[in-house]
Amino acid sequence: MKQRFPQNLSILRWPLAVGLLWLASPAQIYGEEPPIDEAAVRALLEAKDLKSLDRLSAKLSKEDAALGAIYRTRRLTLNNTYKEELRFLDALPDSAPKLWRVYHLTYPSPSGLGEDSRIGDVVYGMFERAARLAQKHGSGHRRVLQICLFSDGELAETAWEWCDWLLKADPERSLRSIQSLPVEDQRRMCGDVSIKGLTAREVVEKCSVDL
Repeated sequence: MKQRFPQNLSILRWPLAVGLLWLASPAQIYGEEPPIDEAAVRALLEAKDLKSLDRLSAKLSKEDAALGAIYRTRRLTLNNTYKEELRFLDALPDSAPKLWRVYHLTYPSPSGLGEDSRIGDVVYGMFERAARLAQKHGSGHRRVLQICLFSDGELAETAWEWCDWLLKADPERSLRSIQSLPVEDQRRMCGDVSIKGLTAREVVEKCSVDL
């Protein structure tokens, strides 16, 4: 079974490295993070309409990817329009630290916030939502692939399931997006296979994996 983890953290090739990763938190890997503002999270989750949601968001840090992910998910729920779907795709985490900040929402806390099903929908549901919207709109495929490449460990199980789904559901656009990635990322997706000259069908066969 092909694994899509960074080469130095591959479960099959480097079990010791993965064991160390599981013992370390993303905060230890990417640097210390400020604590999640749980009051702000709950307020965003409880907002009943767009006006309330936007008013709350305007008062919060624009730099906090975790709060941004909740805001965009809730706004899409309350305003499920074509433009809002594209805004959701555009707002996907564009770096590994930002993705792990979103994942920080699931960390255990005395209040039990990380166990809230709405948090699970924001964090884990992001991958399915993004893949389906990219396929629907014919855009955003590279952004979806990137959040999969940023993922690791337990989070990667969900992420790559939906990247595979997008590859199979929209192979032509997915192929072009894979080709636009750096070579090292192409190899992470497809192993040591060169995708140069391959057809979309061949890329699906060589790069997809059943997790």
